[in-house]
Amino acid sequence: LETASTYDNLGNAYKGCGKYDKAIENHERCLTIKVKTLGPDHPDTASAYDSLGNAYSNSGDYDDAIECHERCLAIESNTLGPDHLSTASTYNNLGNAYNNKGDYDKA
Repeated sequence: LETASTYDNLGNAYKGCGKYDKAIENHERCLTIKVKTLGPDHPDTASAYDSLGNAYSNSGDYDDAIECHERCLAIESNTLGPDHLSTASTYNNLGNAYNNKGDYDKA
């Protein structure tokens, strides 16, 4: 899991520098490790989907961002509950992706 954390940190650094392709690549690596290590329905796996979704959103790929945030939301709703702070944050990220896409009814 330390390697996954490193990839996540690299993804965030690249995202901060505007290098979204590299950010996405590193967040995908993080997600792959978390799915293999923790399983597809673990809250930490959900967090990796959320980070990847944010990178996609920053790159302008709102459809992939929405897909990642929806997957994250499904995991968090089932494992953490609908009123958890992480779940609320994911709703916010999902709404932002829909808003940026111009789909205001879903935002």
